[in-house]
Amino acid sequence: MEKDRLLKSLWQNPGPYEDASPLNHRIFLKFLKISSVLVDACKDIFADTSLIQRLHNDAYDVGFVEQYDACGLGLLQRIEVETVIWLSATAIYRLQPEQIGVNFPLSYVPELFSSFSDRMRFFQRVVNTLVAT
Repeated sequence: MEKDRLLKSLWQNPGPYEDASPLNHRIFLKFLKISSVLVDACKDIFADTSLIQRLHNDAYDVGFVEQYDACGLGLLQRIEVETVIWLSATAIYRLQPEQIGVNFPLSYVPELFSSFSDRMRFFQRVVNTLVAT
């Protein structure tokens, strides 16, 4: 995999001061680029059978994964790690908690693409729910 592909995707425009809505075509294209990098990296990890075997043989008690994609969850399942701690340095993507059975109550958890905090008024809760669906 090209070494700088992810960095180029992350740091090229659109930048942090542009419309971050997923409906912005430039943001959408950026998501596609980054997603393709993550998929390729995950394929490379799973293709390295000696790495998978070494990780499995080390018999980890706990695994930590970042929420950006599901590769880490799949890897920990593949090497039979039973206790998983799921970390997030950013807001949570709504579909991820659903996939692993974690509640995501829109009444007080802001949707990633909304500008709300966990302290929303009634109308903001309605808008938050509409943005999420």
